[in-house]
Amino acid sequence: MISCDLTEYVYMFDEIMGKFEGSPSRQSVIRLFLERGFSVNEEGRVVSGGIEIPYTGIARELNVDRRVVDSTTEAIRDDPELRRIFANISAVPSLRDLAPVLDLTVLTVGVAEADDSGIVAEVTSLIADRDIPIRQVVSEDPEFTNEPSLYVITDEELPGGLLVAIRELSYVRRVEFWSWIGPVSPPSFSAPDRDSDRDWVELAVAETSALLNSGGCVDKVDMNRLVSWWAAWSQSRCW
Repeated sequence: MISCDLTEYVYMFDEIMGKFEGSPSRQSVIRLFLERGFSVNEEGRVVSGGIEIPYTGIARELNVDRRVVDSTTEAIRDDPELRRIFANISAVPSLRDLAPVLDLTVLTVGVAEADDSGIVAEVTSLIADRDIPIRQVVSEDPEFTNEPSLYVITDEELPGGLLVAIRELSYVRRVEFWSWIGPVSPPSFSAPDRDSDRDWVELAVAETSALLNSGGCVDKVDMNRLVSWWAAWSQSRCW
């Protein structure tokens, strides 16, 4: 994994892509390597850890000729700076997709300007102030997505006051969370049309309003119950 501050990273990314200026197809290969954490070994093989990634598979995903991948890895091997970078890059496993299996909570924080300094430090400090242990923090790269987000994974439920405190930070655009801690009962209802988006949304909105109006304080809201409604509606779209 390459370690550098954001300013150095942005400069490095632009410099890497600049070496392939005029070849969008090879730039797409480089972008994929960086996004997936694929490295290039001394033999010019693309690997993830010790597992080799076939050129044909990379070419198929990017819809480019296999020779484009071949020429890109050759260029990496021939350039000392690129060879050093892609020999040391690595992938980091994310717990975000495993949260439902491992009974974890995933907090998503969308920010207005991802290159602002101190975002991770301030959000994680608010969580630590409430003695909530953090299992993992993943910050999306603004070079790879138009709306980068910060993901914080924990094995405890998040109090409503914390969500409000994070939402009130000046740079925060949105706050979302999903919790799979403990049993979450699916909603029961007698709506005749289970597959109707309108029915599911109306039920979820009604439940949300009832919860928010019941206690007058977001800390007292049964957040797991609320999540269960929205999770059930989301799952219904996949049936």
